[in-house]
Amino acid sequence: MDNLTHSLVGALMSRTGLNRTVDAPHATLLAVVAANSPDFDIVTGLVSPAAYIHYHRHLTHALVAVPVMAAVSVFLARWIFAAWGRFRKRPAVQFGGFRSEWLFASVIGLSHPLLDWTNAYGTRFWLPFSGAWSYGDLLFIIDLVVWAILLVAVVWARRSARTSPLSGARIAVVGLLALALYIGSNEIWRRRVVAFAQSQTYAGDPPREVGAYPAPGTPLDWIAYARTEQAQFSSPLNAWTLDPNGRPVRHDPPSDQAAVEAAQKSELGQAYAGFTRYPLQQVARANGTTQVTLADARFFRDETPVFSCVITLDDALQLLSERFEF
Repeated sequence: MDNLTHSLVGALMSRTGLNRTVDAPHATLLAVVAANSPDFDIVTGLVSPAAYIHYHRHLTHALVAVPVMAAVSVFLARWIFAAWGRFRKRPAVQFGGFRSEWLFASVIGLSHPLLDWTNAYGTRFWLPFSGAWSYGDLLFIIDLVVWAILLVAVVWARRSARTSPLSGARIAVVGLLALALYIGSNEIWRRRVVAFAQSQTYAGDPPREVGAYPAPGTPLDWIAYARTEQAQFSSPLNAWTLDPNGRPVRHDPPSDQAAVEAAQKSELGQAYAGFTRYPLQQVARANGTTQVTLADARFFRDETPVFSCVITLDDALQLLSERFEF
């Protein structure tokens, strides 16, 4: 999920009364840092696109890393809070016990991999024991309904807590329950779209594999995915009416498989192979070079691949350049 969602969930979890378990004036800051801490792996993008693809939602998002990331969050939140205090020329803060803050950050930090699981990007819970991806296919990465639920709950809980801490905590709990109910209700739409995709034929062929995941827009905007013996198909539709929301896209495998295989041997191509779920490729030749686009059917917008790799090869299929397009 996006970092605003993670931040709001962390703040709301803190408001449920968890903030009273720590003797810390920076409890809300610690909650927000802990809720976002697994995404510290974004710094791998400074190394290379291949490193980012391989290590984003990697070990920092695994369940075994929750205690470690919680400890990092405690130290970072304390440093930020103290630095801000010095900037504002406030008296030095004496922080409480590390253990209570660490437990607080661990509970809130667990929300991050769980939320990331809800979307089609997925996460890897079981590293380092298994690198298998897990996908909930329940939310688009940025969901405006989720934002609305969380923003209303955070503001309402904060205002109520000024007069009654118990009332503020109750509202925070209700907000989290409303979020859980919304996420759970999307499983109904996912199953409906999957069943519809399974019942269809595609260019006369039955599907060998089907899937469904949310599309940007309203909660009823979904993508039905199907793979047949011949091609892959992405069909935007309304989950309630099952009517098309746009033009279905057919993804045919390119005839130049030698170029595809050469592109997949590059550093970026190998990293992308470990990430992709519904892999597809496009090959184009121009000016004595071959451009191979490695993409995933999950990430197409208006028939254009996004979150893809573009590998450029020469006539001998040797690597000329590689880039990642977000």
